[in-house]
Amino acid sequence: MTENERRVLDYIKKCESEGFLPSVRDVCGEMGFTSSATGYGYINKLTEKGLLVRTGTDGRQFRTAGQRPVSVPVAVNFPHGVPEFDEYSEQIYFLPDRLNIGKLFAYRITENMTRIRAAQGDIFIFEMQDYAMDGDIIIALDADGKEFVTVFSPSENEGVSRFRYPDSENKTIMGKSIGMIRYIR
Repeated sequence: MTENERRVLDYIKKCESEGFLPSVRDVCGEMGFTSSATGYGYINKLTEKGLLVRTGTDGRQFRTAGQRPVSVPVAVNFPHGVPEFDEYSEQIYFLPDRLNIGKLFAYRITENMTRIRAAQGDIFIFEMQDYAMDGDIIIALDADGKEFVTVFSPSENEGVSRFRYPDSENKTIMGKSIGMIRYIR
């Protein structure tokens, strides 16, 4: 990979981390290319190498290969067992293409949680489902309807591949973690 190809790829990754996909014009402006043909040339080479994928209806935007942008709402609480989302905090995350995922939501950790190795401010991405396997990080509701995040480890039901909390525990699984985001400051 040439130095300019690396610079173009790094710029596109930077844009993705900031939540947008650049156009050829954006790339040319950032790199100081005076001709859009030069920008297209570098982008085409990176696409041929499998490092970029064309997006959009006109193919003028690009993203790094192996990821796709997914809009994820942020859950703030769970009244009546249904996630309530903060309408102003929906985020776009770039998740691996290989994930075959259902309905997602994000949840921000408000205090350090050593059991799941989470720090205050970490964001967990959950897939909505009402079951888990031993060792999964889950978000659940207790008997009072208060959400909590923990590692699912049922003491009974050993040898079973999928679990739900027994009705006697008055807990409801709301989702299973598929990833965590930690911003280093």
